[in-house]
Amino acid sequence: MANPFEQPIGAKRAQLKKLSVHSRSLANRLWRSENTTGSQKIALGMWLKAIESCEATDVLGSRQMYGAAWANLRVAYECLFYAGAILKNPENAEKLAHHHMYQVAKLFKDQINDKSKANDQTVEQKAEIAHYDKHIKAHSNWPAADAAKAAGMFEQYSNFFRTISQLGAHANISSLDHHLAETKDRLMTRGGRPKDRDSQIDMAVLCLALGIERIEAVTMPTNKIKPEILAE
Repeated sequence: MANPFEQPIGAKRAQLKKLSVHSRSLANRLWRSENTTGSQKIALGMWLKAIESCEATDVLGSRQMYGAAWANLRVAYECLFYAGAILKNPENAEKLAHHHMYQVAKLFKDQINDKSKANDQTVEQKAEIAHYDKHIKAHSNWPAADAAKAAGMFEQYSNFFRTISQLGAHANISSLDHHLAETKDRLMTRGGRPKDRDSQIDMAVLCLALGIERIEAVTMPTNKIKPEILAE
């Protein structure tokens, strides 16, 4: 694969599209394999979301929505870390399940902690809150940093994920650069930092390349396509 950092934006976008198509093809191949596990299918779901987010990064950037593009790129890398961790060790799927239940339970955390409203709650509401309070205590969080470590991608987490978070995924000062750039006659409502476009495509290409590497490690050595699929 050509070095994406040394190509003009048009070539980078073409490379991103090519990798997106190849990524979906690999995901489809693994999904249809006769020996694909349930854990791998969960990883594939995460990987497909990463692909979609990389594609959305390109679309938003083409409309000069650079802040929103960064936010989507962050989602892509987050999904990459979880998918990579599960593909590397299928037992990590259980950690993701606990992470899911922990996050769902957190939706009720404020109600659990707000004792002043206890008298206004019905018996059913109290039972539901108690149920999720139990889930918070029974399940553990599995943040993206830990998933990245498990996937062997902590360098990408440190170098890319944190940077992306600052540039557009969070409500902070750094993310305002996209909206507070002045022109001769007005304040920019979007855009403002076109140079981000190159960096976003570069990082999206690298995200897909990393995911493809992990998927190929699973599909190439042993997986066989089901005979009935080959006959289609």
